[in-house]
Amino acid sequence: MPSPIPNEILSEIFSNLNFETENYFIPSQKDLFSCLLVNQQWCVNAIKVLWAEPMPVDKDRDMLRIYAKVIRMYLLSIDGQDKQQLIDYGHRFANSNSKNSRRFQKSLQILYGSKDYPTSQSAHVLNDLPTSQKSLLSSYTNTQSSHTLLFDYPSFLRYLDLDRLLLGIVHLINPRAKSRQFGDILIFQAILKMLAKRCKNLLSLVIDNQMEDSLTRFDDMFIMLNPEVLPLIYPIKETFITINFPINKIFLTLSCFCKHLEYIEITTIQQFNLQETDNSGIASLIVSQISLRTLVLRGSFQFLDQILYALPSQSASLKDLTFSCADFSECAPLHSIAACKNLRELRFWECYNLSDEICEPLVNCEFEKLRVIDLEETHSKILMEWKNKRENKEDNKLG
Repeated sequence: MPSPIPNEILSEIFSNLNFETENYFIPSQKDLFSCLLVNQQWCVNAIKVLWAEPMPVDKDRDMLRIYAKVIRMYLLSIDGQDKQQLIDYGHRFANSNSKNSRRFQKSLQILYGSKDYPTSQSAHVLNDLPTSQKSLLSSYTNTQSSHTLLFDYPSFLRYLDLDRLLLGIVHLINPRAKSRQFGDILIFQAILKMLAKRCKNLLSLVIDNQMEDSLTRFDDMFIMLNPEVLPLIYPIKETFITINFPINKIFLTLSCFCKHLEYIEITTIQQFNLQETDNSGIASLIVSQISLRTLVLRGSFQFLDQILYALPSQSASLKDLTFSCADFSECAPLHSIAACKNLRELRFWECYNLSDEICEPLVNCEFEKLRVIDLEETHSKILMEWKNKRENKEDNKLG
């Protein structure tokens, strides 16, 4: 009988079961569901990968149903106090007889014990799923008075997108809704508090409140600052933040509690008529890191120099630096980038106002490890000449 494949290798294989969309790769849930059915070892390892990112980025109808099922499973994991608060909240509005109130109460039925939510009826929770998917989303057994999960699903979470979490909650309460629902923020907060207790190895956090279809609002992000939620973000190594304008309190909080970020990507669309702000929070987030490897800045940043001056603090570790749609018109010469001697990849995508004076320190610096200079849609004669000179030098070495 052949030896079983080591768990580490299985996990690596399953983690790479992706399919490519227009702009990114997403986990292939169909393939992972198939892996659940092979044997017990494959099931255990596939479950961990599936629940590392249980809400893939696609927002089609089938995926929204999966989102709602994930929220149901998370509700099974919240502690007694938060569970009772949600139940009490539902009872408080029971007499309103509104559709939203009734939907909210129905979505919380799974929180009740056997008296109010008989175990004989529990099968309806996931009975509309294909058999293979029940292995992921209904892997629990009924006891005399409660549900017992076969796996500690929240502990497997690695990638958390706040907007997708809210989307799953909204779809759970009312599958036809496209906007915020009655009581959704209470469920949102209760789940985040539960995850903070159960998920100890969160890798990536996505905060997005500026897209047209985004459900997260400005105030929602401050739920992350709740002392009972903060432990969730301590271990993250990646953060993707898309906002209308830099919110210093968010970035300052991350800089205080997240010191091990290796990848930071910030996208901003400045609303100068609504909010005058600076970038001191982003600068503090950069400076506070122990070993930042990749920094991606997309959009228009007022007071860009504040961010640039923070870069030398990461000169030993910073390998990949990208600017996209950035305006360098009011920037000082780029000595700060020149100080990052270990850069391997440097990109200026659709950037403008990169004058000769601003670029001079950069083009006169020797970057021994720099291998990629990408100037897509960036029209700077001095940078283009610098790029061509370096490429010719590399070609001569190879020749």
